[in-house]
Amino acid sequence: MQLPNITLKVGMSLDAKLATSCGESKWITSELARADARELRKNHAGILVGSGTVIADDPGLLVNQESSYNPIRIILDTNLVTPLTAKVVTDNKVQSIIFVSNNVSAAKIALFAQFALVKIIQIDAPQLELSKILPKLFKLGITSILVEGGPRILSSFMQQCLYNQLVMYVNPQLIGGGDRYGLASGLNVLHLADSLKLTIKELQLIGGDIKIIALAAK
Repeated sequence: MQLPNITLKVGMSLDAKLATSCGESKWITSELARADARELRKNHAGILVGSGTVIADDPGLLVNQESSYNPIRIILDTNLVTPLTAKVVTDNKVQSIIFVSNNVSAAKIALFAQFALVKIIQIDAPQLELSKILPKLFKLGITSILVEGGPRILSSFMQQCLYNQLVMYVNPQLIGGGDRYGLASGLNVLHLADSLKLTIKELQLIGGDIKIIALAAK
């Protein structure tokens, strides 16, 4: 089974929080770090987020407004709650592929037919499974994906070891709070021998943030 090369990208605080306890995340990292992160998009065929990110931030998921190249946008949306007014639906900048479950009605899917660059792919299961989605994306020619989702999406990839590298932008601030918005909040490692192992490839200071590129251990 062939899978795309997966890069997980995250901006976080020094204590590995992606947002405050009330969900505020704009902006944890500096503008210089965010600009560098946008450059990562140029090196990937696709960019993936969950529907929660689309609803909360309405991102365009573009390299920038003037770029001649933008990666295909991939949205994981179990119940098809992506708004018809979202940028990834209406801006006509680049194709958006929205994965939905078999709980979504044909009538609801048909609402998106008016948008030429939106493709709905329905998975024959009540929940979206990465093991079914990633091979489909590879067959579509999307051989590299930058994952920019929230903690749930990131944890799903980490739990299943479906990533090749992790790119972290760390801002020197402490947020605290519970685990809801922690980078690895979805993991539950009882023994150190079972922890996810990474190899540090690169460390770089960008403005006041630290950029860490870590490879998944083989």
